[in-house]
Amino acid sequence: MNEYFVIVKLVSGEQVMATLTDEDEGYVELHQPMVIRMVPFINNGKAHEHVTAAPLCQFSDDSYFRIPRSSIMFVKKLHDILVPHYTRIVDDHEAT
Repeated sequence: MNEYFVIVKLVSGEQVMATLTDEDEGYVELHQPMVIRMVPFINNGKAHEHVTAAPLCQFSDDSYFRIPRSSIMFVKKLHDILVPHYTRIVDDHEAT
């Protein structure tokens, strides 16, 4: 399978950017999943949100995660515009 970048919505509400490496009827395997977080802030009296991303499990040394389909609401192709952003985030976290 070629690299296929996806956005995954988990039943927990988390959204995850990742590389889909394998899937079957029961599981989806993701490589280097990054959880998207929205951080609210106030600027000039107006509410805004800043988007950040961090590893799905920061305390693991394994970058592959096999997630049961029962924990997933949907899997969609990551928009092409966001792929460089995702790969930069992954590179930044691997460098630390």
